[in-house]
Amino acid sequence: MPVPLTILQRIRGKMGDLYDFRSPLGRPYGRMLATNSCKAADFANRTNSDIFRESEIHNQQNIMSEIFSQTTRPNPDLFFARNDKNDPRLGEIVRREESDYEAAEIVILGCPQDEGVRRNNGRPGAEHAPSAIREQFYKLTPFNIRKKVFDLGDTRIGSTLEATHDTHTAVVQQVLRDGKLLIVIGGGNDISYPDGVAMAE
Repeated sequence: MPVPLTILQRIRGKMGDLYDFRSPLGRPYGRMLATNSCKAADFANRTNSDIFRESEIHNQQNIMSEIFSQTTRPNPDLFFARNDKNDPRLGEIVRREESDYEAAEIVILGCPQDEGVRRNNGRPGAEHAPSAIREQFYKLTPFNIRKKVFDLGDTRIGSTLEATHDTHTAVVQQVLRDGKLLIVIGGGNDISYPDGVAMAE
């Protein structure tokens, strides 16, 4: 059945009229430019499945954009390659381009900070661990791994430990919502806290 949409506003322009729509619940539902060949009524008469399908695509694009804005891309120099088809390495198999995220089954995420260690008067240096681990890990053979693995990079480090934890929690939550297995490499032991928060919520 058609979704009864309400026009929020109509902006007249040279190319046509720009309409903003909302659902019966008052939520913004979309925008369209109505020209002589495309009327606002055509938008309002579309089916639920059409609207929801487009909404899901739009939401997924926003989510992917947000998750990449909350992380930094992994250093490509760490992805070891022998360029030998008879002896491939993980650095040649693990994907890192944003377009490969959606198809990934396993995601790697680093958190290069050791502020928690410093606060506890521990020995600093754990912030370098994600890069050091990647450097060695990507030299290994794939061991017949058939899952699609993606390196999301590192959580963006905030001005405080708490800010970093909040960002890390948000990234982990989204990866888990996307139905992916997540491997987190730290970083100080405190990173287990935002990991736990993300799993609990």
